[in-house]
Formats: sequence, C-alpha cells, structure tokens
Amino acid sequence: MKKYISTFAAILLAVVAFSQKNNAMDRYFSNYAQSEDYTHITITGKMFELMTHIEAETEEEKEIKEALEGIEGIEIIGSDSTAIAKAQYKNALGKVGNDFESLMTVDDKNAKVEFYIDERNGVVRELLIIGMVDDGFGIVDIWGRIDLKSVRNLTEKMQVMGMDQFDGDKAEAARHINYYPNPMKVGTDGNMKVPDAMLGTTLKVSDLNGRVLSETTINAGQSKVPMANLAQGTYLVSIWDGNARLFNEKVVVTK
Repeated sequence: MKKYISTFAAILLAVVAFSQKNNAMDRYFSNYAQSEDYTHITITGKMFELMTHIEAETEEEKEIKEALEGIEGIEIIGSDSTAIAKAQYKNALGKVGNDFESLMTVDDKNAKVEFYIDERNGVVRELLIIGMVDDGFGIVDIWGRIDLKSVRNLTEKMQVMGMDQFDGDKAEAARHINYYPNPMKVGTDGNMKVPDAMLGTTLKVSDLNGRVLSETTINAGQSKVPMANLAQGTYLVSIWDGNARLFNEKVVVTK
C-alpha cells in the first residue's frame, strides 16, 4: 500500500500557508516568490509532523520518513523560461548573504547548481539550492535540522534539480576538510586533512582565472598539496567528485 508516497505527492502539489519567516527565501528572494512568473510551493513543518506519524511500510517509505525528521519547512520556486534562465541564475547567486557558505557546486553541460548551508553551532540549519537545469531555473530552501546524508532521499523523490549528483556522505565530509597553512611561504607545499569519504576524489590547484595548474587523486587522509613551485600570489585549492566541486579555498602564497 502506497499511502505514504501518495500522501507525500499530494503535499508537494499543495501550496500552503508559510508559518516561519526569516528563511533565505524570505530574506533574499521574496520578489521571486511573489511574482506570477514563477511556480511557488511551500510546505510547512506541520505537514512534515503529520507525515512522520504515518507508518512506513516499505524501504523507500522508511528512507523518506527518515529524511523528514528534523525538517521544519521547504519552499520552492521555479521557472521554465529558457530565455532568461541564465540571467536568473546569476542574479540569484549574487543575492546570497554572508550567513551562507558554499557547500558544493555542480557544473556540467546540462546543470549548474550551487548548494549553500547555514551552519550554527555545528548543526546545518538551512540548505539552499540555486540551479539552472535543462535551461530552467529554480531555488529550493530547506530549513530545520538538516541531515545532509539523508536529505537526498527526500529531494530525489521531489526531483529537485541537481540532486542526482548530490552525495550526502561526501557533502557532510567536505565540511570537515582542513587545509593549512594559509597564508603560506613560497617554495613550500600545502597540507590537507580529509575524511575517508573524500578518498578517490580529485584535488586541483588553479589560478584565479580557472587555469588548472595541478591535478592529483586524494588517496590518503593526510595529503600534500603541490604548491612549492608556485610564485607569490593567490590560488584556488579545490576538491572535485566528477562534475561536483566539494571544497574550494583561496590560498595566499607569500615571500
């Protein structure tokens, strides 16, 4: 019996009253949400509370129910206007405030998606997704107590843009990467500590124009970052898993 999935689908199609303010959508994108040019869906915490009391009968239903725990609300806006999707995407990225930090970037020929988090006292309180997929544009705002490892189970069912490339384990691990020292001296290599979930990903060193200067595979939790041959300046150290950038830090090299 698919009563859980059916209930979930019905809720996603509903536009309901928004009970909590001061989320990212409200602070930065209220003009989008109020425009008739965008589809706008809001799901309140009360809806999720009701759903968590429904008995899960299959493994799929259990995964969704687990993902819902701690979520207080979701707000979604979207547009399939291909003519202005790129401009909408760039404009939205420019509105995100300093209270959010970049978690992950997906960049391929069919999708450009930025994932941001608002983390407070070690807890992810908000996940903000801004994307341009197949020439459509959308923003998804999820708030509450976010478990990055399980949230994909929820967003996959919603077919949220870019989530097919979202690895919750790696996204969570990326929050605990430690690069040092920064700034650093000319003629020395950098150092990086990474969780085991990041092993097998690709470490890149680039200049500020995006030109890749070195590319290596991370195969140890304590890794050297090849920087000794670089001149004084500022560089980007990033970690990639396929087309998804999981870590990005500006590193200053001084004399």
